[in-house]
Amino acid sequence: MTRNLTPLTGLLLVGLLLSGCVTSSDAATAEARAVELDWRHAGQPQAVVVMVHGFNLNPRRMDEMAALLQAGNMDVLQVSLAGHRMSLSPENRRDEFAAMEGFPVWQANMDQAMSEASSRAASLDLPLYLMGFSMGGLLGADHLNRHESSRADRAVLLAPALSLRWTSWLLRPLGALPDFLLPSLGADQYKANEFVPVSAYEALYDGVAQLNEQTRPERLNIPTLVLVSRADELVSGEGLEAFIAEHRLDQWALHYVDNSDGDEEVLQHVIVDRNTLGETAWESVTKRILSFLHSPGD
Repeated sequence: MTRNLTPLTGLLLVGLLLSGCVTSSDAATAEARAVELDWRHAGQPQAVVVMVHGFNLNPRRMDEMAALLQAGNMDVLQVSLAGHRMSLSPENRRDEFAAMEGFPVWQANMDQAMSEASSRAASLDLPLYLMGFSMGGLLGADHLNRHESSRADRAVLLAPALSLRWTSWLLRPLGALPDFLLPSLGADQYKANEFVPVSAYEALYDGVAQLNEQTRPERLNIPTLVLVSRADELVSGEGLEAFIAEHRLDQWALHYVDNSDGDEEVLQHVIVDRNTLGETAWESVTKRILSFLHSPGD
């Protein structure tokens, strides 16, 4: 797989972003709601960060970014969403994905992570930050949008799935076949599952639509750094600009990333580590992120 994406191939490659379906027992449903929360503690933390991966992304691919924040004196809570827990065998992880019951499962995962991180931040009297890639960015924004009492002091959204290109919606008509499994064409080292059910795409589509239809700008308008590649095949930078303008999110700042020197086997949508960004972009992006998170609060 190369970085060249055409509308014809978009139907398949969309699986990386959007990439249970079967009738599940109560036990399977409970298992599907499981979430893994892994802490990285700094020696003298100055902030607490909740970090959320993207759809069908191996959560461990966020480790390099998490280590950067930890070295920057931040406690980092890494979230592994239902269907992505790498502690499970590939078969059990796939079954957990298949037992998913829609976007609310991931919303519940996000709520649990925010509750734990908020408690730690409060106990240490530290600011609470959010970082999310792709669907992780959507879940972070969605959480703040749904909960009036839940606040974050700052957010970093990496190619957030708030505005999708039209090619990213090509699988929507397959919603009538929720149990159908589609192969994930993501680079092997980045994907959590080899196959994803159509119902999972539907869950993501529902989440995007819900946030856009019920946006509450007064809850979302916190200092937010948005980073996206101009060549992103799945998320629209222009759409993100329009989202920010439409909802008058004057505390949001969008910056474009040039990750053309990143791994050619990975979509330019993926901007999570040194490999996907390329050395120059990694240094630039991480410097911007640390500067933003370390800047004085309002």
